[in-house]
Amino acid sequence: MAARRDPIREWRDGFARGMHSIEFAPAPDVPFHASVVPILHGVRTTLSAGFTFRDDELVKDGGGDAFSLVLSRSKNLEVAQRGREVQLFHGDATLLHVGETGHVGANGDFEFIVQMIPYTEAAARGVCLDSSVTRRFCRRRPRPCSSCGARSVRSKSESCQFHVTCTRWCTGTSSISPPSLSARRRAWARAT
Repeated sequence: MAARRDPIREWRDGFARGMHSIEFAPAPDVPFHASVVPILHGVRTTLSAGFTFRDDELVKDGGGDAFSLVLSRSKNLEVAQRGREVQLFHGDATLLHVGETGHVGANGDFEFIVQMIPYTEAAARGVCLDSSVTRRFCRRRPRPCSSCGARSVRSKSESCQFHVTCTRWCTGTSSISPPSLSARRRAWARAT
């Protein structure tokens, strides 16, 4: 009799742990599926219900000198790090620090895009991204916060501009000089 195939173990061993030091906790009684597609300076991931996470054991394995820009492609995505939890809707984004524990997931199938931002790249341009970790960058009109009911003040144009600027800046295609980018980032942070 052939050995029974375990798709979660295959995904963990072949992709999650070895390449990205993450783990996956599936929702009970839900068939597992995963799709990982490399894109320019990032990865588009689709998973069945559950949560990807990094615990203390996975964090100590390294990779901690970077940020990941997480862009939700789902209706509802939960992201947590540094004791904060944010709910992302389709098109919303947040930053996570790769060297810290946290989780990303949903109670149903979910999809997200991750773009890595090396700490050295941010530092070389005089930009501090630490204050933006686990903050919601909204794609659309403000929605009430799920925990306190307050509305985000970020507009579509501000968050889109920040994402585009961040992407161009990280890929080296930005025409914005570091002082301008830093000033724009500070002005954007004051609005949040």
